[in-house]
Amino acid sequence: MLIPAIRLLATVLLWACAGLPCRAQTLHAVIVGDTSRPELTTGADASTRVVRALVRDVARYTDLSLALTVIDGEAVSAQRVQSAINALNVVAGRDVVLFYFVGHGVLSRNRANSTGGPADVGNALPRLWVGNDFETGLDGSAVLSGIRAKSPRLTVVIVEACNRATSPYATGPSGLVAAFASPQERYRALFLQASGELVAMAAEPGETAFLERGAGGFFTNAFVGALREGQSWQDVVNKLRQPIKVVPAAGTRAEINQQPRVEWRPATFALPKPEIAPPPSPRPGPTMVRVGNGIFAARDLVTVAQFRAFVDATSRQVDGPCRVEHLDWRPSYDFSWRSPGYPQSDRHPVVCVSYTDATAYAAWLSDQTGSRYRLMPLDWWVTFARQADPVQHSVCRGCRLTAPSVQPVGSAGPDAWGLNDVLGNVWQWVDACDGARCKVRGGAWVDGPDVLRTREFARNSTERWNALGFRVVRIGE
Repeated sequence: MLIPAIRLLATVLLWACAGLPCRAQTLHAVIVGDTSRPELTTGADASTRVVRALVRDVARYTDLSLALTVIDGEAVSAQRVQSAINALNVVAGRDVVLFYFVGHGVLSRNRANSTGGPADVGNALPRLWVGNDFETGLDGSAVLSGIRAKSPRLTVVIVEACNRATSPYATGPSGLVAAFASPQERYRALFLQASGELVAMAAEPGETAFLERGAGGFFTNAFVGALREGQSWQDVVNKLRQPIKVVPAAGTRAEINQQPRVEWRPATFALPKPEIAPPPSPRPGPTMVRVGNGIFAARDLVTVAQFRAFVDATSRQVDGPCRVEHLDWRPSYDFSWRSPGYPQSDRHPVVCVSYTDATAYAAWLSDQTGSRYRLMPLDWWVTFARQADPVQHSVCRGCRLTAPSVQPVGSAGPDAWGLNDVLGNVWQWVDACDGARCKVRGGAWVDGPDVLRTREFARNSTERWNALGFRVVRIGE
């Protein structure tokens, strides 16, 4: 089978959070397939199907919302592609953008000698043939510049197109896409927790990569398979550096070991020095740590003393049944936030409080201080958890500080953000609910260190547990 040889350049650019909590909520995917050209139809169509399945999987397993734009067939034009990029409604520093193109491309004349390294990755992108000829196509660097102008937290640009003036033909084995039973943690690690820059090319500059009709691009399939296998971007890099065997059409040339060129530069962003902020008024309030411009997180979980001030001021009834550890988590009216089943002081994190209790506390604190308090959002917690050592900065079984029950806040010491007990000691309600089911993260003193970052549960918003507390954040000075 004769197939077009495609020069492939895949560029993945990952930006760190620059000191702000990563609040990526939407994956904006723009998929462009020149499927109307007869010499590309089945191969381009197969490639776009693979990438569409990929972005749906990523959204599914990371809880990112998916905003998908597909431009294919006769609808493909430079104007439509550029308009789609311009229309991206990206929340700067928060959202993810993935752009994919499969079709013809040509090396731009003024960049014929480009080395394609990370420093000039935009200059290495080919001109995309989305018009009637190469000269009226769309410059790949313009696409990348348009995306960069949106300042997404994570950018993935994959261009499967020739990057030279000629297009030999070849045939080869079908690309293999690996399948895995539980890709959730892999995709979360790659798309929610990574920072750095990956520049991946299917072949060295001036060489050729290949696409097979009906199976799609070899490097596209390798890239998708590596994402589904990799535990980190370094794992993805190691897999992509493996040669790709391509068998040309009979009698044309010898078998080719297509050697991808992959360069990975992890980011080395310095965390801001923790800045302790006083309460916004003389009234009682938690000690806050500045974690961004006008963004503060409570240094500690809400304590027994702080919660008592709320109950005394509002006369709120917080005496429903509490699930306790030594009763195998069965609910009992014998235990409450005042008496959780183990010794506690005013400096212990308050437990046996529901999600509704916690949000009521945040609303009361907002009224008392004139500032806006809320529970910590899930994506903020994920960002802070990445910087906390689950052994050194936690109270848990197997951690440096192991205890028979909950310990006073800060017993394990602050993490790199200056926050205490992000991991371990007690689980935490986070501001992420689906109806009446709300998420808890962080683990507790009864858990091992391998659980603290990764385990997530959804609990009814009215449930109370003696291993579950909460933390507040503040928006604004």
